[in-house]
Amino acid sequence: MACPHLLSSQIASMPRLNLTYEYFCEVVGQLTRHSSSPVTPENLNPLIQRVLTQFAGSIIYGVGGHSVLISVADNIGVKISYTPGGEHLHHEQSVFKLLPSEPCQHIAHSLFTGPDVIFLELFPNGTLYDRL
Repeated sequence: MACPHLLSSQIASMPRLNLTYEYFCEVVGQLTRHSSSPVTPENLNPLIQRVLTQFAGSIIYGVGGHSVLISVADNIGVKISYTPGGEHLHHEQSVFKLLPSEPCQHIAHSLFTGPDVIFLELFPNGTLYDRL
């Protein structure tokens, strides 16, 4: 069976952005300005800053329309909803639950999920499209 295409795996493999939390707070409004739920530094999920401070050497690896991806190790990322209770991430978690039944070396798999967070594999070699 062919591997499904998932936005999470594409985000999980994009070139590192290497953003600081402070700079991210400055630009988050611009990143989400076309979203149905624009984000400001005031309503930003506190888990983002917590992960960045708890994991030495962690960086903001990538950003999406509703979540941020933080690299906490060479091959592990943490995807966090911009705001607490983000429904888009909850939907992605349900998709990740289906992936173990579809083994595919080109798709990032979830290592752990929790409220507002997905720990997942990172691929250093380009996007899903590049790997296929």
